[in-house]
Amino acid sequence: MKVTAVYIDLEQYSHPTATRARYQLASNYLSLFISDWLRERELNLGRFDRFVFVEGSRIDMRVVGDRAFAVNISETAKAPGSPLAQEGQSSTAETHSYFVGKYLEGFDRIDKHFNLSLAAPLAETLKLHFSQHLAYERPVDGQAVKKSRLRLFHRYTRDQYQLIARENEGQDGHAPSEFILMELMPDPFQVHYHVSRVTVKGRRISIANATESEMIVRDV
Repeated sequence: MKVTAVYIDLEQYSHPTATRARYQLASNYLSLFISDWLRERELNLGRFDRFVFVEGSRIDMRVVGDRAFAVNISETAKAPGSPLAQEGQSSTAETHSYFVGKYLEGFDRIDKHFNLSLAAPLAETLKLHFSQHLAYERPVDGQAVKKSRLRLFHRYTRDQYQLIARENEGQDGHAPSEFILMELMPDPFQVHYHVSRVTVKGRRISIANATESEMIVRDV
């Protein structure tokens, strides 16, 4: 069974659901990026398909629930940089550094347990990708989208999700024009529901939700 995802969490018995949700929302852009990076490694390590790194986990280096491999990482959820830090609000850069450190801690433990080498190349990849912007973009799937002169992306940051339309090419040496079509919380499950089907006809973009009970049309 190939490992295709990773996410980070707080110990469920020590933190209320709302706190855990806030923590995970702030880390989703990194979780998605690292999951895509991990998927390319094509790791087959046992009867699980994802890692979950849990601060202060009571379960460690074991398969739990529905094919998840739990890894205990140090519990520092209220330290400076954490989205839950008590004294003042952490900056985006501080929160990014916090979660990068947590992910590398988890992968260092994975390396030692499975005799792998993931933490070092991941650290370099993260440094390169996030050197300019603390955001992760995924292209929108769909044949109609691919044939359009507009390129569509899902953009995740610490604080929000945006559906973006961008011209294929800029004009007169300028950067390509960019249009924000929709904004949501950075929750992939909400995005999957609200941005289920996207069609492009010329410069008109239609966005349907999963039940097709709502259709949003944008002209750009």
